[in-house]
Amino acid sequence: MGFTFSFPMIQKALNIGLLVTWTKSFNCPSVVGRDAVNMLQEAINRRGDTHVEFFWGGEGTGEADKGRQRKFAQGPTSTKGVPGTLVQGAVLDPRTTIGLILGTGSNACYLERADKVQHWEQQRHGEKQVIIDIEWGAFGDNGTLDFIKTDFDRTVDKNSLITNSFMFEKYIGGKYMGEIVRVILVRLTKDCLLFGGETSDTLLTSGTFTTSFVSIIEQDTIDDTSENTVEILHKLGLSCDEDDVAIVKYVCEVVSNRAALLVSVCGIGASAPPVGLSTLLSRQDRPDVTIAVDGSLYKYHPRLKGWMNKYIKLLAPGRKVNTITSGL
Repeated sequence: MGFTFSFPMIQKALNIGLLVTWTKSFNCPSVVGRDAVNMLQEAINRRGDTHVEFFWGGEGTGEADKGRQRKFAQGPTSTKGVPGTLVQGAVLDPRTTIGLILGTGSNACYLERADKVQHWEQQRHGEKQVIIDIEWGAFGDNGTLDFIKTDFDRTVDKNSLITNSFMFEKYIGGKYMGEIVRVILVRLTKDCLLFGGETSDTLLTSGTFTTSFVSIIEQDTIDDTSENTVEILHKLGLSCDEDDVAIVKYVCEVVSNRAALLVSVCGIGASAPPVGLSTLLSRQDRPDVTIAVDGSLYKYHPRLKGWMNKYIKLLAPGRKVNTITSGL
């Protein structure tokens, strides 16, 4: 059995992971700073009816893994979701050196030369390459992305469980994309630019405009129809005309396109941190790279993949970049 713990951790060893902070809709302060792996083991032991003998902990991937025997770890081991995506991608395509999660939240990791890694707590064993987990969801928490923050983003952040935290994820994650659209529609309605200035209790309620609605409306745009968009607006208790539908479609497009752009581009520059797929590509001396992607937003949003491929090619010219869908 494997268990993915998709939260920022300080991973001291294969079976030691200290929780740094909760994200998304989780907030249990007593767990922060503690070893989540050990807590899971203790919880299983308290049951008294379940014996856990092995969790699989894979070591190595890609070129660094050739000829290396895989190891099994007794007791629970921990892995983050995005390194698992990279590893699975490497099994499907050995050119895979970047993993990306684009679902409820977002994160990325990449394969780095071990001699470039200065912060190394454990003893080295001749590793040639290691996986670097970026935790890019927290990019911008120190204010570096405030120049792109809109009033709508501030409202979404204010209404979130943990404010001023994981700001980059709040721009691009599936948990927040629909909420950004809802906040924009509420503002436009209150300014009498939408729905004749008449809103509804449902639209005014946080979380009612889901990201799945955004994907469905974007599919309407692709299909040059409005049937599903009108149905969604009626479910929200809104009366709409042709202009209203066009505006809603445009808002969904702008918010979606911004997410694709930020995932692909953010962090470009010689002194920039490794955030953004184009930046990760620039750190690797490889002419042919595959990016393994997992996550519901990437899988079900009908336009995201195409926009990302477009922006990556613009920002990483001369490189052959492939994307594969990882995960189950």
